[in-house]
This record gives sequence, C-alpha cells and structure tokens, in this order.
Amino acid sequence: MFDFSQTLASRQDIPSILNAIKEACDLVAAIHCIHLALPVLLQERMTIHTLKFHEDEIAKVEVDLNYPDKPENLWTLPADEHHVIQDILREFVENAHDQTSRNGHLFFSLKTRELRQGILAFVNQDASSFDDGAIAFFRGLAAATSSALDQMSRMEMMRLEAELLSHEVDYLRMLLHITNTSIGTLELSYMVRKIATDIRFFFGIRTFVLALFSIEGNCRTFQMYYPEDMDISPPSKGGDTRCNVEGSLLQRVLRKGEPMVLRRERFNEIAADDPLSALCAKRDISACCMLPLRFGAQYLGMMVLAHESDIFTPHDVALLSQVASRVAIAVHNAIEHTIVTGEKEELASENLYLSELVHEMDEFGEIVGTSDAIRRVLKKIEMVATSDSTVLIMGESGTGKELFARAIHNRSNRKSRRMVKMSCAAIPATLLESELFGHEKGAFTGANSRRKGRFELADGGTLMLDEVAELPLELQPKLLRVLQEREFERLGSTGTITVDVRLVAVTNRNLMQMVGNGTFRADLFYRLSVFPIVIPPLRERREDIPLLAHFFTRKLAQKMQRDVKNIPMRTLRQLCDHSWPGNVRELANVIEHAVIVSDGPELYLPPMELTTNAGYFNLSEAFTQEAIPAVTGSNRRFHADESEDERARIIKALVESNGVVAGARGAAAKLGLKRTTLLSRMQRMGISAKV
Repeated sequence: MFDFSQTLASRQDIPSILNAIKEACDLVAAIHCIHLALPVLLQERMTIHTLKFHEDEIAKVEVDLNYPDKPENLWTLPADEHHVIQDILREFVENAHDQTSRNGHLFFSLKTRELRQGILAFVNQDASSFDDGAIAFFRGLAAATSSALDQMSRMEMMRLEAELLSHEVDYLRMLLHITNTSIGTLELSYMVRKIATDIRFFFGIRTFVLALFSIEGNCRTFQMYYPEDMDISPPSKGGDTRCNVEGSLLQRVLRKGEPMVLRRERFNEIAADDPLSALCAKRDISACCMLPLRFGAQYLGMMVLAHESDIFTPHDVALLSQVASRVAIAVHNAIEHTIVTGEKEELASENLYLSELVHEMDEFGEIVGTSDAIRRVLKKIEMVATSDSTVLIMGESGTGKELFARAIHNRSNRKSRRMVKMSCAAIPATLLESELFGHEKGAFTGANSRRKGRFELADGGTLMLDEVAELPLELQPKLLRVLQEREFERLGSTGTITVDVRLVAVTNRNLMQMVGNGTFRADLFYRLSVFPIVIPPLRERREDIPLLAHFFTRKLAQKMQRDVKNIPMRTLRQLCDHSWPGNVRELANVIEHAVIVSDGPELYLPPMELTTNAGYFNLSEAFTQEAIPAVTGSNRRFHADESEDERARIIKALVESNGVVAGARGAAAKLGLKRTTLLSRMQRMGISAKV
C-alpha cells in the first residue's frame, strides 16, 4: 500500500490515477471496472470517470445531482449501467455515506480533512459481493486516492490562482493603459480614436461610439463621436451627428443608470426612431453594449460598443463598466477643457482688437494709443529719434511726456548709453547749476568733494530736462552755451569740459508766452525747439481711453494681485465721457482707485463728480498761432475773476513779507509757489516787489 501511495503521488491527472488503481487491483482482485465521481466546482453536478479493465479508454459523463425521476428501488432497476450508477451516486452523496456495497458495487467516499472530494466505486466482475478483506484493501486504495486527489486539487488550485493573478495583472494593466490613453488627451476626436484602438486591441470590439449629452436652449441633444476608420455615415439628415435625446436609447440608459445590452431583434424594432439602433442595424451588429458615462452625479452620455457576434458576457460588461468610468473622467476633462478654451477664445476675440493695438505699441514702451493724434506724435518720434537734434516736448501735466522722451532715447543711436533725467522744478534754484554742471571741492559751503553734473553723467547719451520752464533766467545762458558749443565749466572750476549730449527738454508751460513776458530767453527757446513735439491731451484722443483703461487695469491688478480682468461697457462709456483735466495721470489714478475697491473680475468705478476742463490752454494752437487762444463766452468772466483774485493774493503776500519774494518768510513761501513762478506771475501782472 505504501508503494501504491508513492505511485499515486507522482500522478497529476485523473487518467493516470485510474490506471494506477487498475494496476493495484490486478494484483489482488478481479475487478470489472472503476468509477471515480468528482463534483463540478460551484455546480450541482458530478463528473463520473469510468475505466473498464478490458478497455483502454476512459469514459466520462456529467450527471445532474437533482435527478427528477428517482425510482424507489435503485438496486433492482433493470436499466443501463450508467443510469443505475448515476442514481446510486446521487443517493450516496445525498445520504453522506462513507461506504456502501450493493449488487457487486463497492462505494467509498473520498474525503480529506472532512472535505468531501468525491466517490470511488469498484465493480466486481461477477457482480458478487465483497468480503471483509477485499473491503479493507479497497478502503486503503480509496484513502490513497483521496490523498492523491487532494494533492492534485491543491496543485490545480495553485494553477488557477496563478492564472487568476495573471488575469488580474492583465486587467489592471489594461485599465492603466486605457486610463493613460484617455486622460492623456483633451481633444475629443483624438481621444475617441485612441480609446477605440485600445478597445479593439483588448476586447476585439470594432464598433465604438461616444454619445455625449448636451443641452442647447430647450433642446436636449447628444453628439456622436466615432473613429474615422469605422466608415460610419452620419445617422441623421444633413450629415450632422447631433441627435435628439427624447425617446432615444441614450435617454433609456441615462434613466436606468446601468449598462444595457441589446440584441439584433431589438435593433430592428426601434431602428426607425433611434439613430444608435439604426447605426447598429446598418452594420449587421448582433449585440450592442451601452454603458453610461457618469462623473460624480452628472451623466455625460454613454459609451456604445457593438460587435458582429454576441460576446457581451456579464463578466465582460463588468469589466467594460470599469473602462467606462475611466472614459467618463477623460470626457469630463475634455469637456471642461473645451469650455475653458471656448471662454478663452471668446475673451480673446472680445479683446483682440485692443490687444493687437496694445502690442503694436510695444516698441514704444508703455505708450498706449492708436488715435490719429498719438500716431502723429509717434511718427514724429520715429523721424527725429535717429538724429542728435534737440527735442522740445510740450504738453499738459499728466500727458506722459517722460514716456515719449524715453521712446526717443530708446529708438536713437544712443540707446546703449544711459538716459539721465532731472526735474528743474524739484531742485532749489541755488542748487540747479551744481546739479547740471557739477562742482569742484570747496566751490560753495557744503561742497566737500568734487561732483559730476548731469551733463557729464549723460555724456554719450541723452539728458532729459523736465520742467525746463522753471530754469532760472540767470542759468539759462549757460545751458544755451552747452547746447551750442557742447562745453561748460564746473562750478568753482576754470577748466572747460566737452560733452556729447543729446538734450530732450520737457515742459507743461507755454514757453512762447514766457518769452513774451520776459521770463524765458528767446534764444534758448529757439535752440530748444529745433524739433518741437506737442503731446495731445487725453480729451483730444478719447478713442485711446479704452486702451489706456485696459492697460492700467491689467498692470495695476497684477501689481496688487487682484483678479480684475474686465471693464464693463458702461464704465468705458463713463470714462470716455469725462473731460480728464489731469489727462493720463488722472485716468491712471482713477483706475487704481477702482481696482482697489473692486471685489470681483469686473472693474467697479465708484460714482465720481465730473469736473470741467476750464483753464487749460491748447499748446498745439499756441505753438502754431504764436499766441494763446482767446477765451470767449462764459469762460471769459471766469478767467477775469480768477486773475483778479490771484493778483490780490500776491499783493497781500508781498505786503505781509515787506516786499521779500524768496526765503522762508518770503511771499513765494506764503503763497506756496516757487520763487521763479511767483516772479513770472508778478511780471505778467505788472506787480512790483515794492508794492
């Protein structure tokens, strides 16, 4: 028996085990045949393997354990041998016998560790009963067979587990691949083509359609997407792939919220009313699986898979549902991308004109504008930039004159050198000469070292003199000499310094009027105005206000880290209607205030009191007509009254200061004016300091 057990341990299949049992039986007993009955996994059935000793082949038959026509006496029933054996085996299993013997049949229950594995039956050659010795021998064979079957079962279980693990790995690899494929693109048509290729590769399914749900006004529709190589003609009239949802398969699947499988007969019934069914009917499809695409609580549509044969088993449908969940994520991302892209394109289209115009001005730095007035100025800048001629830039306060001066420098041959700026109004008159021309050590009290002036610093480059009208009369001849001879002396020095400087003078004053009043030298004026450029006030180029408003909004919102992007049309109209006496600087300040108080993406402009632009002279007319435009109408009285009031204030201040103009207790300090400004106004009004 030990040798038999060792022999069975090396057998790995049912035929070899039965042949080993036959060889053992030939040594001790005359056996007609052997029956080995094993249960079918997870089913109420058994498989009976029969080996007849006079035949080489092993018969195999499956029997149902729920046999309906069970006779009362199984042992005396004159019927086919297999029929009798089936009934006996059924009764044996039902009554849980370990061993029984009837009419030359000896049955043993095969168990290991209380696990019933099956039944082993021995049939006597002469249908006689078995004696006790034979029963003991065959019981040993049954025990050894049970152990061999247990080992074989364990090996089979390990094989099945390995196969299941392999399938699980393949399943996860397939899901990962489809996930990467679908989520890796945001363009629907390309995504459909890639997913269809993967579905075809992993499942062998050739027909793939995405039906995506959408709402257009009051019409509920769905758009059908499918690969180009499927050679599908559009299902609806006019070549459109957009179909009505009502009454369609899409609506049924969405209502059910679960996968649905339809066969050919259903296609023919509803093909006339449903485009998807019509599509399947045209392509000779046997079965169609429709899987809803759901992202969160939102149904996006469904994924339609169809095949020429019915291959959609419950296992395949469950697997495809996992695929559909990945596809739903990809579709949601693609739809969101499409929406965002559409919004961006709409916003870009809405601001295209403004953006293009702003970009056209990039070469001029931050100069923004496309009006004829500003284009004329830019054209003049282009004309004069490459020369070394002195330029006089005139314009009202806040028009951005410094930007235009920088544009001249940046487009000149001196752009690689520095541009030095100096405001004549910001520096006391006593220090202006030192600032412009420099000084030697000890030139005056506090001059502890030699210092270069702005002209020396700007050598080879450009010097911008802002508020040049505030330059004192006594200093103007020295500036004139530098412009004519390109040489000067430092304060406190007798040595002459030669420089190569291009001068750009800037002013918001009417220099011609100052020349007439005697507060500005005529020769210096003509030397400065070799190439005059008048910057138009904002009220004369209102078409640039929207551009400037968008420019300042974007710049200030970025600086303040605010999410202000849009300017409502009503706000633009309000800005365009304003007179802007403070010009671009005032506009920038208004926009800055609006950005601060805005709490959303739209610029909020608080109600403001619009002021008139009274009192501003027109530099363009002043320069061309060589005179200040006459004041007419109701404004004449306003200016007359204003002049009288100012004259009275100046006289009062002079009286209080005993005729002293400069100094901390002088009339200029009392009026909050610069000394040169007060002297200019006194000369214009004919007021003497001895009044």
